Amino acid sequence: MANIGSPPWQLADLDLARERPIGRGANSQVFLYTARQAGVQLAVKRIARATITNPQRVLDEKSILMSIAHPAIVRLFCTMKDDAYLYLAMEWCSGGCITNQIERSGSGIPLESLRVYAYELLSAIRYLHTTAGVLHRDIKPGNLLLTNDGHLKLCDFGLSKRIVADARCTTLCGTEIYWAPEMVRRHRDLSAEGAPFDDRVDIWAFGVTIYQMAFSEHPFQDASAEGVFNKILRGDLMFPEQCDATLEGFLRSAMTVDQHDRPTACELASHEFLKGLDDSVFRRRGPPFAHPDDTDDDEDAIDDADQAAFDDF
Repeated sequence: MANIGSPPWQLADLDLARERPIGRGANSQVFLYTARQAGVQLAVKRIARATITNPQRVLDEKSILMSIAHPAIVRLFCTMKDDAYLYLAMEWCSGGCITNQIERSGSGIPLESLRVYAYELLSAIRYLHTTAGVLHRDIKPGNLLLTNDGHLKLCDFGLSKRIVADARCTTLCGTEIYWAPEMVRRHRDLSAEGAPFDDRVDIWAFGVTIYQMAFSEHPFQDASAEGVFNKILRGDLMFPEQCDATLEGFLRSAMTVDQHDRPTACELASHEFLKGLDDSVFRRRGPPFAHPDDTDDDEDAIDDADQAAFDDF
């Protein structure tokens, strides 16, 4: 990426031109933009104001992203607004979502590539938990992007929460099939007082995510949501016969059913599966991967951007 200064930027400095839509969420779209003067591309998340039911959550996402900096976390450069939308201008990861690599692999991402991805993602989680004081709460393959040189980036902090020492959460959010057992128990008895959970829910979701990357399938599959929840509560894990022993141990540790026995990000980082890896991985080219094909512009999804109507929010 060209050097265009440190955020926060002013919109006028970017001279944005919209290229094409690249993603869609429940109440948002993501578009590829070019900052013409700098000659760099940005991913701009556009959130429809009319669909926002929890404004504080949007403000929290902005606040958290503006306050963190890690090589395995997507960078937020600036925010904007007009009468209809809020906009978050973020780092563009041209390698696409890791789910594309999982689907292309068929039988899973190769072990050495998987080790690097696991190290990078766990490094981001450890930074969030120990340095930034942030719980992500929605770790899954769909929120992992690849840069042009093959490095993994964690994105989508829309459900993230700031945490303080020894704080516990009781709010259920995130994607249910990545819920930790303590969240499932809370879901099944919402009237129960207490039943709190802490940052180790991110570790469970991390384990589920790495399992999917390794074997191209979810570890707790069932025909019904309740069946999935039952398997989560039992920690009903199955591994292929040819599975690497250190990988299996690593995943079993991350998906320990009892949250009190489940390792923290710092503890899991010392596991044998990651032996020999350190932060120098961020200075080297990432694992090889297949770049996604460029898609045709979706003309119906693109409105003319009125840049003059944007203000920082």
